[in-house]
Amino acid sequence: MSLNGTIVNKRKSRRYETRRKTRERNKVKHVHQDRIKQRTISICIKRFGIIADARHTVRQNIIQITEEIHPLNLPRRPNNLKVHNICYNPEAISKELLDTLGLNLGFGISMPPKKEKTPIDFERLRRSIRVKFIKFPDYDTKRTYNPKLYIRKENLTLDKAPRKIEKAINNFEEATKKAFQRSQKAKHVGNLDKTKIELLRTIRKERKYIIVAADKNLGPCILEIEQYINRCLNDHLDKKETYKELTELEAVILNENNFRWVCETFIDKPPKVLSEEDRKFFIDSIHGERDGLKRMHPKDCLGIPYFYAMPKMHKTPWALRPVVSGVSSVMESLSKWLDVQLQSVVHLCPCYLKDSWHFLNDIKDLKNLQGCKLISSDADAFYTNINTDHAIEILEKWFVYHKKDLAENFPQDLVLKGIKRLMENNVFTFGDRYFLQLNGTAMGTNVACMYATIYYSYHEETQLLHLSYIKFYRRLIDDAFIIFDDKKGSFADLEANMNDFGPINKRLHWTTEQPSNSIDFLDLTITINEDGTITTRTFQKTMNLYLYRTPDSCQPANILYSFVYGLIHRYYWQNTHEEDFLLMIERLFSRMLERGHIHKILSQVFISAIKKVETSSLPNPKPGTSTTQKTEDRNLLFIHLPHHPNNPMKHELRTLTTDLKNELKTAGLKLERIIIAFSKAPNIGDICKKHRLEGFIDTSYQKQL
Repeated sequence: MSLNGTIVNKRKSRRYETRRKTRERNKVKHVHQDRIKQRTISICIKRFGIIADARHTVRQNIIQITEEIHPLNLPRRPNNLKVHNICYNPEAISKELLDTLGLNLGFGISMPPKKEKTPIDFERLRRSIRVKFIKFPDYDTKRTYNPKLYIRKENLTLDKAPRKIEKAINNFEEATKKAFQRSQKAKHVGNLDKTKIELLRTIRKERKYIIVAADKNLGPCILEIEQYINRCLNDHLDKKETYKELTELEAVILNENNFRWVCETFIDKPPKVLSEEDRKFFIDSIHGERDGLKRMHPKDCLGIPYFYAMPKMHKTPWALRPVVSGVSSVMESLSKWLDVQLQSVVHLCPCYLKDSWHFLNDIKDLKNLQGCKLISSDADAFYTNINTDHAIEILEKWFVYHKKDLAENFPQDLVLKGIKRLMENNVFTFGDRYFLQLNGTAMGTNVACMYATIYYSYHEETQLLHLSYIKFYRRLIDDAFIIFDDKKGSFADLEANMNDFGPINKRLHWTTEQPSNSIDFLDLTITINEDGTITTRTFQKTMNLYLYRTPDSCQPANILYSFVYGLIHRYYWQNTHEEDFLLMIERLFSRMLERGHIHKILSQVFISAIKKVETSSLPNPKPGTSTTQKTEDRNLLFIHLPHHPNNPMKHELRTLTTDLKNELKTAGLKLERIIIAFSKAPNIGDICKKHRLEGFIDTSYQKQL
C-alpha cells in the first residue's frame, strides 16, 4: 500500500471515530434530557395531579396550571385521617401522631436512597439464569408439585453459565449501574416529615403505647401497653381451662420435643405414604447443623411462637381476637404440610365456602323460595371451643365417611397424628412469660381453617343437611348462611340441632339471628323477594375507616388503577340492581377524594375501570388444593428491585431489560419475557407496629392508668 493510501485510511478512521463519539455524546444528552422531561411529568402527576408540559420546569407548570385549574383538581391533604383511639386516656395522644397513623399503616414512605451502585439483587439474577443451564433428571408427570411446600435455598452454589451469557449479565449490570447513578443524582423529596418518622420510631422504642391493626382490616388502633397486656390476660390467657403457664425451661424442652418428633416422624423414619418431595420439604424447613454425636439441631432462625391479639372494632364493646404466630417456628412446617393435605379433600365438604365469590356462584341460580326465610349464624369463639380429642375422633369418622372419595395415597393416619401433635403441644411466648394451650385450635396456625371446617362439616353432613326445613346451607369457617322453610320446622329446633355437637359440657354454641327476609352475610346483604328470587348488594361494616392509600404513598403508579378496578369489579358482581352498583361507585369516589386523590385523575381511572368491568365475568374459585402438575417452564426471568421514586424511569428500565433479552437470545438463551418485580417500600406499619412483645417486657398485670 502506498503512503498516500495509508494517510487516507487514517483520516477516514479518525473521522469515523470522531463521528462515533459525537453520536454517543448526543445519545447520552438525549437520554438525559428525556429523563428530565419524564421526571417532570411524573412529579407533576403524582404530587400535584396535573398534566405537565415537559418543555417547562415543575414550578413553571404549577404556576401555569393553577391559573386555569378547577378547585376540585387542586392537590390537597387527605381529610379522612381517622384512627381507632381506644386508650384509657385518648386525649394523651397528640394530634400529630393520630394524623400520621391516619395515613394508614400501609402508607409507603419514601426514604432517602441508599448509597449503592444498584439496588438490583444481581446474585439472585445470576442464580435464576444459571439454573436454566442445569440438566435435571426427567420429571415424573404423574407426581404433583405444590408451591406451598417449596423452600428456596439461599446458599445454593451453581456453576457459571456459558461465557457469552455471563458477559451479557455483566453488561446489563454495568448499564444499570450507570442508569441508577444518573437517576440518584436527582434531589430526593420525602413524602413524610422526618419528625413524624422519628415520632413513630419513638413510640415503638418506648413501648408505652402499642399500635396494631384492627381485625377484618378496619384500620389502625392505638392503646396503652398496660391496657393491651391486661386485656390479653383477662380475655384469654388467664382462662385456666384453655391455657397453662409454663416456666422458660419447660417451654424450651417442649419446643425441643416437638422438633425431635417432627424429625423422627417425617425425616428419619418417614412412612411409605410420605412422598420424597414432602420429606425434602421438612428437611429444608427445619434441618440445621449436626453436632459431634450426629444429632440434628434446628435452624438458628427457628424460635418459639408468640401470642398477640387484634382488636375487633366491629364488636360492641370491642374485644380481642387471639393469634399465635408460628412463623419461623419448628411446628410451622408441620402445619403447612397438614394444611396442604386437608385442602386436597376439603371440596368433599358440601357446605364449604372458600370466599364470597364462591358464595355468589352458589346462590345465583336459586329460585322458587317463596315463603322461605334467611338466617345467619355465628359460632362463639369457634376455634378455642373445639375440643381436640373430640375433633380427632370426628376427623377420623369423616375420613371413613368419605373413604371412597379419598386418594389411594392419602396419608390419613399421618394427618391425624400430626394434627394431634400440633394442637396438644402449642407452646408460645407472651413477653417474658410462656404458655401452653390446653384445648382448642392453635390460633394463627396454617391448618386451623381447614381443620375447623372439616370438623363441623361432619355434623352438617350427617345431621343438618337431612333436616327437611333447611332448603340451602353454606358456611365459611364460623359464619353460616341458611335458607329456612318455617312451614316444615321451628326456629328453636334449628338452633337446638346446630348446638347439638361436641362433648357434653363442651359443645359448640352458635348465636343465630331470627329468620328474616334480608340479612347481612360476609360482605353481602342478601334479600328474598316476593317472587322467590334472591338479590344481593354490597355490605360494609360501620366501623370501617376506609383508609385507602393516599396519592403521595410511595408505590408504583399503576397501583391506583389496579386497586380501583378490583373494588369496582367486586361491586359490579355483588349488586344485583344497577342503582346499588352506582351508589357504591359514588361512595368509593367520594371516599377516595377524602383521601386526597385528584378529581380529574380519579375520574379517568374510574371511567377506564367501569368500561373494562362491563366485559368481565364472575370469578368462580374452585375449592381445594393449589397443587398442580408440573408443567413446561414458561422461561420467564424475574428481576427483583425495591420500588423508589428515584429509580430510573420506567421506559429506561424497559430499554435495559430489552437489551438484556436480545443479548441473551444472541448468546443462546431465549426468554419469553423479562419481568421487573418491585418490592414494596417501607411503610408506617414497618416502623411503629410490632406484634411480638419482647422477652424483657413484664406481662404480669399492669396498673390501670
